[in-house]
Amino acid sequence: MDELRPVRERRESLYRAMLALEDAVASPTEMGEPWRLRVSQAAEHMRDMIDEHTHETERPDGFLERIVSDAPRLVNRVQRIRSEHVDLQRQAGHLLGMLDDTPSGALSIHADDVRDEVMRLVGALARHRQRGADLIYEAYEVDIGEGD
Repeated sequence: MDELRPVRERRESLYRAMLALEDAVASPTEMGEPWRLRVSQAAEHMRDMIDEHTHETERPDGFLERIVSDAPRLVNRVQRIRSEHVDLQRQAGHLLGMLDDTPSGALSIHADDVRDEVMRLVGALARHRQRGADLIYEAYEVDIGEGD
């Protein structure tokens, strides 16, 4: 389905942002402020990708509305996806707040908390991507995950 190309591209962008965030947080905290800056930049990019994904899929005549129109039986699953968007945006904001509120000298103390929060966000995003792929398959019998 060629009309799924933008969906696949957004899915791939989310995946790349997840990997970049995981990579950033896995770097040594002994780097101090550069570590926090790298993680903050990756987290900001992740938040931007979540916001873009949410906007594109939930906009009027967007992909989620089209799924409900094509497969009304999936309305509850679409609503779950929409509620996950809110949760993902909240989690990304919380992570950025943690990074902003961490004094430079206390970075090593809070690094584990930041890493835990990143893993929660990445896990939630992975589950969201899986549920999205399942939803698309159920609506259109197309494996959106091809090539991942």
